[in-house]
Amino acid sequence: MPPFSVEVHPTSYCNYNCYHCSYQNRRSKHLVVNDTNIEELADDIVNMGVKGVYWSGGGEPTTIKNFSKYIQKIASSEIEQALITNGILLNEQLMSQLTRFNYIAVSFQASNCETYRQITGYDTKEKLYSNIRRLRNTLKKTVLGARCVINKYNYKEIGLIYSDAKELGF
Repeated sequence: MPPFSVEVHPTSYCNYNCYHCSYQNRRSKHLVVNDTNIEELADDIVNMGVKGVYWSGGGEPTTIKNFSKYIQKIASSEIEQALITNGILLNEQLMSQLTRFNYIAVSFQASNCETYRQITGYDTKEKLYSNIRRLRNTLKKTVLGARCVINKYNYKEIGLIYSDAKELGF
């Protein structure tokens, strides 16, 4: 009997350096499952008749080489997919493929640019918001969720973070 769903952690690499990340040690090794193994895993998922795939992990799934190829292969078999992402690497090609996903959760850390930089190590909050707007306009049926780790930098912005999330269509 095959598993009903599979959670895939294809990499420990992340393009951010969030101070609160519980995967700091694992992330520092920049481990990535090799292309051949991910290709075989995608084939096995399809051949076994798995019903759902959840792309997640201690790194950013969208950083892996050929990510689009793997999600397309699984989507073409009508297998449900979900993704947790920091959202910063979402481009038009990937967004169009994500329309076949059931759920996408975006790490949504701060409302203020400086707070965002303190948390992630990068000044890319405006790019994230732009990506979210484009993603929201692309998605029709996919549920878009926000995930926020409340910490010493953003706890005073919770109301603003919530308001921004609602305005962005989460």
